[in-house]
Amino acid sequence: MDGRGFLMDYSVFPEAVLTVLPYAFSGLTSLAVGWLAWRKRSVNGSTVLAAVAFIQAFTTVALIAQMVSVSFDVKQFWDGAQIIGMGWVLFWFAFVLRFTGRSVREWFPLLAFYTVMYLLIVFLSYSDSLHHLVRIDPHIVPGKIFSNYDYREGVALLFGRVILFGILVHGLFFLIQHTVKTHSLYRMQGLMIIASALIILAGEILSATVMRKMELWPLFPFTFAISNLLMFWGLFSFRLFEVAPVAREWIFENLPEALFVLDSAGRVVDRNEAAAELPGVGIENHPGQLFHFGKVGWEEFYLKQEDQRKFYREIMSADDSGRKYEVNVRPLFQRKLLVGKLVLIRPIDN
Repeated sequence: MDGRGFLMDYSVFPEAVLTVLPYAFSGLTSLAVGWLAWRKRSVNGSTVLAAVAFIQAFTTVALIAQMVSVSFDVKQFWDGAQIIGMGWVLFWFAFVLRFTGRSVREWFPLLAFYTVMYLLIVFLSYSDSLHHLVRIDPHIVPGKIFSNYDYREGVALLFGRVILFGILVHGLFFLIQHTVKTHSLYRMQGLMIIASALIILAGEILSATVMRKMELWPLFPFTFAISNLLMFWGLFSFRLFEVAPVAREWIFENLPEALFVLDSAGRVVDRNEAAAELPGVGIENHPGQLFHFGKVGWEEFYLKQEDQRKFYREIMSADDSGRKYEVNVRPLFQRKLLVGKLVLIRPIDN
């Protein structure tokens, strides 16, 4: 053993390498997925996926460091690092929200609660010597190649596992709900993301129960690697996340009718080129401003921001052109809540 508490007995070096190699390969796989996802960060959801893979790779490295170390303090340090690594599930849940089309802002209170609970468990882990709420009776169990750092899980760590499983199950529910309702073109992609989540969930359950009772090393490095590969394949092999936004943007910008996107407060969030060039309306309705009908005689058509009904009206211009406009207002709902409105304005040829 060297001064840092790591294994230096070269008589078992070949067996140690064979034992560590699969874990190292799994960690490198997660790291590679994170790097590839980061390179494609312009694609919706890829940045969060990269964060998940990087944190899982870090957690795998922490497990390997715990395996090869022999000092009690060093093993306990790397065990704490693995508890820090539980934070991957927060980014995974954010990925699920984005993948299923849910607003991260809308679910921010729940994410904030999960984050606070996670930080509390990390704090308790590194102050465990004062209260023993995370580890009960920590000790080293000698082994043929590596000694194992073992303990009974305290109430704080058990609570942390409940939170982790709860987030996974919650995300799985969103994924299943989204996959059932989505277009068949996206269904295989959704099924692959669901499969990746089920693999992680199974690995976490086995690692916390069967593997722990049998005093075997956890499975999570392997489930992380397999899950990351499935998520990466599902996200990028179909290239749906890359094509769909481009197609939507092209349609939005090239739509011949003027289209304004309003938020729930009536502010202009976005507008297409035709809307920007619409006489008397586009000039005065910049993004960030409250939408109004300008100077073309549309005062009679009052847009009530709190109204959730659809509107359709033909409006005559106030200038000498005598031009008519067809105005359509459509409310935008997200899970029965009014989140904005679409205003479509189309000139009517005489």
